Amino acid sequence: MRAQEIIDPTGRRRRDLGRRVRRIVLPIAAVALVMAAMAAVGWRSYDIARRSIAKLSNAVLVATQTAIAQEMATYLVPATQGQAIGLDMVQHGALAPSAGTLGANSFQRFAVALMRQDPQVAAFYLANSDGDFELVQRAAEGATDTIVVTDKTPDHARTRTETRTDESGRVTAQPPQPSTYDPRKSPYYRGAMRQPVEGGSASVLPDGSTVYWSAPYLFKPTSQPVITASIGYTDPGDSRDHVLAVNIALDRMSAFLARLKIGEHGHAMILDRAGQIIAAPPLADAHDDPTAWRLDHGITDPRLADDADLVRAFDLFRVQGFGPQSFVLHGVRYISLAARLPGAAPDWVLLLSVPARDFAAFSAADTRSTFVSLLVILLLAAGLAGVLIWQGLRSDRLVAALDARNARGSAEREALHALLSEPHLLDAAVAAPGLTERLAEAAGAARASIWRLVHDGTVLRCDDLYDARSDTHAGGAELQLESEEDFADARAREAGFAVDDAAADPRTRRYWRQVMRAAETRALLAVPVTGADRTAAMLLIENPTRIGETEGLIDMIGGIVALRLHDEAERTPAPTPTPAGALPATHETRTDPLGDNLLLDPGADGAAPTPGLFPSVAIMVLAFGDSGVEDTPSTDQTLHLVDDIASGLQDIARRHGLFSVKVAGHRLVAAAGCTPEPDPQAPIRLALAAIAIRDLCLSRLSAADIDPAFQIGLDVGPTFGAELGREPSVFNLWGETVRVAEAMAQSNPQPGSIQVTEGMYILLRQHFLFRTRGSFYTPRGGVSRAYILAGRQ
Repeated sequence: MRAQEIIDPTGRRRRDLGRRVRRIVLPIAAVALVMAAMAAVGWRSYDIARRSIAKLSNAVLVATQTAIAQEMATYLVPATQGQAIGLDMVQHGALAPSAGTLGANSFQRFAVALMRQDPQVAAFYLANSDGDFELVQRAAEGATDTIVVTDKTPDHARTRTETRTDESGRVTAQPPQPSTYDPRKSPYYRGAMRQPVEGGSASVLPDGSTVYWSAPYLFKPTSQPVITASIGYTDPGDSRDHVLAVNIALDRMSAFLARLKIGEHGHAMILDRAGQIIAAPPLADAHDDPTAWRLDHGITDPRLADDADLVRAFDLFRVQGFGPQSFVLHGVRYISLAARLPGAAPDWVLLLSVPARDFAAFSAADTRSTFVSLLVILLLAAGLAGVLIWQGLRSDRLVAALDARNARGSAEREALHALLSEPHLLDAAVAAPGLTERLAEAAGAARASIWRLVHDGTVLRCDDLYDARSDTHAGGAELQLESEEDFADARAREAGFAVDDAAADPRTRRYWRQVMRAAETRALLAVPVTGADRTAAMLLIENPTRIGETEGLIDMIGGIVALRLHDEAERTPAPTPTPAGALPATHETRTDPLGDNLLLDPGADGAAPTPGLFPSVAIMVLAFGDSGVEDTPSTDQTLHLVDDIASGLQDIARRHGLFSVKVAGHRLVAAAGCTPEPDPQAPIRLALAAIAIRDLCLSRLSAADIDPAFQIGLDVGPTFGAELGREPSVFNLWGETVRVAEAMAQSNPQPGSIQVTEGMYILLRQHFLFRTRGSFYTPRGGVSRAYILAGRQ
């Protein structure tokens, strides 16, 4: 092996793989680093924004809590201060009772004046331990009602007196009515006296007195929810217990909470620890019993359907106490705050709840902007990496293409060098198998062959067929060109052509059926080889993978084939008269009526059949396989095809002067030379007939799109022959020669070919082309060789 042929494919493959990996992995790694850096920046930005949102939300909730506490103080303090002033005036005699009432006109005027200044004050009460009761309350259209319940009457009967004072000061009195109302049983009185009472709460003032705050209830005169703040006291000049109470309306507080803006979707609520709602936005327009509004009922109350977050916040408060909380409800994160209300009842709780996204809107916009910026950077980086990878791979492809071109050039040079190194390349008398080998190698083909046009261009004869898949050579086959379409371009215009499906192209359909089908190839490249004045041969390349890349070498091989044909033509002597042993001329014979299973009667060649042992009879056996003529679509087509082949066989037998042709099932037996003396022309006539029969069967079967599942066997030797039976008798041939001819047909591995014995080969080798088949054994003859009859010389 030359030094330039020693290569290390594994090392080159590793280098190419390493370069490709570097060109792809490095840009991707760079993009991955950019992505990691951007992810870190994005996470840091998100973490800072999240912390800032948490601080902002807490600050907003605390500020809102302060505002609500201030509003509550503004709302409740005037009423409680008015209560304290009234208490001081009562204790110091400014509102001393007279005329059998508790406060006479002075208390009424004080209460009206205070309600005029504080719209949240709905009523003032005075009650004592004797059961006396006086109420000054708001009425419709700016009027004021005064109700006095007492038993300080001449008959000591308990009566109720109601007086209405309108806005202009006109007084309308109702006659006294009996009354059973006892203020001492009311919750506000019992709570102020520190007696057991259900609901409400108490707070201690700086002076040590106790203020009782009732639970919300519906104040019937105004149909509004109110609470009552009551305080007990004693008069130094009176031993009785007294209670001063004030009603505070809650609708204005609920309206304030409804107007309060906490983010976009936040809201607030005031309630006690037991879940009784004191003030809430839904109560601003409610006129039903406020005691039914309880947060501990949960979301089962349809009126609280929009306050599910406050229900969850209240649950967290009952578990964790005052302070900020965070929770997720229905996929939304909320921030809540539970706080005390200074200046109000001690068990009152302020609940605030707001979605975190309300505070994160600006952060979300900033995050989106940051994300878009990072995405643009990432896309730019990915685009640059993609361009870099594409450019690198493109460079690799260009280098690979250049290397492939150089490799092809080197391969062509090597192939040309190998061809030119053959000492007898242009000598037609010496076989040159390297031509088809280099042809298949250059075209990357499955098979390559050289076919010569003989017999005035009507027959293609294979000089050499190389199968690259099995690294084998074959030759000698002939293909009858029966149609003008067969290789029309290459024969007529001397132009090559390529087809992707040889079975579908009319120019190559016959060649595919007879040659390519068995090899399972489809594509075909036909390159004509021009002789002196016409196409002399063709290069046929099956399943080529490199056509345009190797046109130069293919044309060069075609030129070498042309030179070999020219050398052969110069070596061939001029035609001479046919000698005694040359090929016999065909002749017509008589046509006798056919007997049973005879396509040609015995003695049709002009010799009468004589019973006995014939010294040298040429026997041909044609055997059809299982898929032969029976593979036609219908019975009529099968019968027509069989009749067509049988008629052709008769014509061939008569034309070549055969002795007899007999059909038996899937076999046909033909004989020539049934004479008492050996006939040297009989084997030649039978060989010519066998070639014609082979071409006939190939042509008819391929036209019917049937695989050529038939084999032909030839032998020559002594054979017995005689008329058997009475009238009508049948002439029959038997013996070792018939059995060997049948064995040649059955053992023939190549469908559509002719296998002959060594004895037949010796008689025919001067006139026909053969290729060695191998050895076979017969019991009587021992080991002998077999040959494939390719065609005439």
